[in-house]
Amino acid sequence: MARKVSLAGLTSQIASLVKSRADHQAAIDDIDATLAGIKSALGGGVAPTAKVYTGAKRGPKPKGKRKRGKFTMSGDESILSFIKSAGTPSTKDVNKHWKGEGRGGSADNALTKLVKLKKLKRIAVKGERGSKYSVL
Repeated sequence: MARKVSLAGLTSQIASLVKSRADHQAAIDDIDATLAGIKSALGGGVAPTAKVYTGAKRGPKPKGKRKRGKFTMSGDESILSFIKSAGTPSTKDVNKHWKGEGRGGSADNALTKLVKLKKLKRIAVKGERGSKYSVL
């Protein structure tokens, strides 16, 4: 149902809106004057600009939470048994074995731990990157 508006009522609403707009324009002019004063106080540097915060930028949606693997042998035990059977494998060989078992990451931290616990001996390889390992 259409609502009837009188000419006097419409004129009154328009006058109210015009006055409200003038008040807002005066407030904007005050803000601009304040920002200009800040700019000159900073030595004419870049004046701050108003940016609308739209939230944190998000990357692609994760595929899902990584599940913790369950293995019959601990990582340390796996490395020790592999090195016993392989002789003196390189770091690359141990990492290949580690990945072959379906373990995440690399075996580097476990190798360092075993060397510190004196269960493995690290043997430097001259002229090459990496090391070889033997069981103590």
